[in-house]
Amino acid sequence: MNGSAKDVRRDFGWRDDDGVLRVVGEFDGRLKYHRSNSFGNRLPEDVIYDEKLREDGIRASGKGVVRWTRDEAVYPERLHPK
Repeated sequence: MNGSAKDVRRDFGWRDDDGVLRVVGEFDGRLKYHRSNSFGNRLPEDVIYDEKLREDGIRASGKGVVRWTRDEAVYPERLHPK
């Protein structure tokens, strides 16, 4: 990964009591990875692989990564059952 994890785009982030970013949250819809999406000259599998490398870099910096989909966002109890 180029740059530090703090330079990486993320959808959400949670900091500890000292203000240090500890967990990065990612929300991805299915359409993002569909071949009909406009990736320019990039194949969907290249987009997925680049995202995997970005996530690996975030994890290597000691931060946790959580992901959820639209279905989980609509039904949040699936993320954290009571």
